[in-house]
Amino acid sequence: MNKPAEIFVKKYQAPQLFWCRWLLPLFIALLLLSFSMSWLMQSQTGRLPSHGGLTRNAYAQPEPQQISSPGQSFSTYFPADRLSRCLNMELVIAIDVGHTPKASGVKSARGISEYQFNLRLAKRLLKRLHKQGFHQAFLLTANNPGMGLLERAFQAKRQHADLLLSIHHDSAQLQYFSQWQYRGRTLPYSDHFKGHSLFFSGKNAKAEQSLHFARLLGDELLSLELSPTLHHAEAIKGENRPLVDREKGIYQFDNLILLKNAEMPAVLLEAGVIVNREEEMKLNQPQYQYLLIAAVERALLRFAHVPCQ
Repeated sequence: MNKPAEIFVKKYQAPQLFWCRWLLPLFIALLLLSFSMSWLMQSQTGRLPSHGGLTRNAYAQPEPQQISSPGQSFSTYFPADRLSRCLNMELVIAIDVGHTPKASGVKSARGISEYQFNLRLAKRLLKRLHKQGFHQAFLLTANNPGMGLLERAFQAKRQHADLLLSIHHDSAQLQYFSQWQYRGRTLPYSDHFKGHSLFFSGKNAKAEQSLHFARLLGDELLSLELSPTLHHAEAIKGENRPLVDREKGIYQFDNLILLKNAEMPAVLLEAGVIVNREEEMKLNQPQYQYLLIAAVERALLRFAHVPCQ
């Protein structure tokens, strides 16, 4: 190649080679990234929070299925905005915050009152339910945190509640406690037990429906790989509760005042054992709290489901 021709090639082909080798692949990569981000944002609609590598789609199928019996497995979930005709979104849900600011329940392994755990979880649950379309859900003690148990049952009736869910956090019997040093304080703890538990009263006016909702909630907790504690069935003083469903951690406790006197289906959820040092840390994590809330939300969607016409 003569000298002028060589100069021509370098002058006019070099930019084209630069474009082909570098700019064009970069442009394609940016375009693919843009599409990927758009798809990811859309696919997150209706997903549950990640927990320990677990990311679950809350609403797996677009078409409804009917529940033929309370114990039947039902693994399809529905977004309220898409299938509102099949859901009773006017369900009035009373959320009870266990204990009061003065009678605050058990102390956690790090000295935090149970009431604080209960209030935080109940408020986050209420916010989530409102966002999902259960606008009739309410905190039972919102205007009177010190309300007594009988008054709570009457208040739920006055507000026409269709379902009552009482939020608590759990402990253990004294013989299982030890002591440890935490931030200069000597505090009691018990690492013997961990996990959630569910209670209903056989003396509740709608005991069968209470057990039905307890089974739904227990099923959803299991589906999110959360295991129940069985220590309330131990034949010792302060425990010895009839274990109705071992797999789901459901107990019958007939004389729980709020559950017994409520005139609507009522269930008590012990969200976890806060005297267990490791479990207390998990229960303090928003990610874990939202996992519990997701289970309640799913159970409520199943409880509120009505056959589509």
